[in-house]
Amino acid sequence: MGLRRAGKTSAREVVFHRLPPKQAFFVDTTPGVVKEDVEFWVPLQLWEIPGSQGLEALEAEGAHLSHFSSLIWVIDAADDYTESLRALFRTVVSAHQQNPSLHIDVFAHKSDAWDEYYRQDAFRQIQDRTINELEDHPSPRVQELAESIQFHLTSVYDHSVFEAMSRVVQRLVPTLGFLEQTLNYWSQTLDIPKCFLFDVPSRLYITTDASPVDPPSHDVCCQYIENIESVSQLFQRSMLERRKARKKKVAYRSSCSSKIAGDNTVAYWQISERLALVALVQTHMFDDHRGAIEMNVKSLRDAMLKFEALEARKRRPRPPVAPANANASSKSDSSSLRTPSVHASSAGNPNGG
Repeated sequence: MGLRRAGKTSAREVVFHRLPPKQAFFVDTTPGVVKEDVEFWVPLQLWEIPGSQGLEALEAEGAHLSHFSSLIWVIDAADDYTESLRALFRTVVSAHQQNPSLHIDVFAHKSDAWDEYYRQDAFRQIQDRTINELEDHPSPRVQELAESIQFHLTSVYDHSVFEAMSRVVQRLVPTLGFLEQTLNYWSQTLDIPKCFLFDVPSRLYITTDASPVDPPSHDVCCQYIENIESVSQLFQRSMLERRKARKKKVAYRSSCSSKIAGDNTVAYWQISERLALVALVQTHMFDDHRGAIEMNVKSLRDAMLKFEALEARKRRPRPPVAPANANASSKSDSSSLRTPSVHASSAGNPNGG
């Protein structure tokens, strides 16, 4: 959500549809509500409400705010954002009344239009004015939002919009705690300064280790993934031919590494069809302990594949339970509870054994 020309559509197109950032300036204004199923590691549906409409647009679409998990408000930080902050405050108060558990994120967008000093100053003003308005609200529940609302400085011309969107979708991953603990243990065991678990097609990271995320490290990892994707198409045809030549199907898990400035190396390991582990390692540590690192990556990959298969089974629709027959309904409650399993086994083996 956000006012007109705030950059909502361009951010969505760049992140989820691979729109080149140079073409973001020519994106047309969204005339109506847009809802789409986004390709991500977990099922994700994204709704965009045009700036000329508010939360009432959801009712016209037959939806209610209680069906949503997160709300993103986009502010054009390169323009006068006074009216946008007023609309944000009205929207936040109304949204909290309809869905108290809703996560709210504010994107101070188009930050590339100004120098570093003005960017930080505008970002600080947006945070302070929003938090002060929430703290002055008479409702104690609305005042609590001042501590939970999240702010992000974003632009489509760097990877900041990907980092901000990653933080938003992380809260939608039900197993985020387990994934964070796994990466923490892995990075601490191998003394790796920073690592990310990326959803490669969207270039959003699902989780990272406990150390703070600094923009330069995130930029390096994102750029490395983009470089790998740009050259991987050259080898896809030969890999497909090799797969066809083999009688047994082989799961190819690519990996590569490159030395960067200083005594640092960026390493990439494919975990599954969508997931990849990207880490920043000291070069001498990577060279001296390459075998131990690869062995731990293999263990992590095996665990993640089992975990991913388990999550996929959970998301499958359950088959309908066969209704009990008329004779079973006349039995006692305890017998009727056992009836479906008895009939299911007899149906699978008509001869009874």
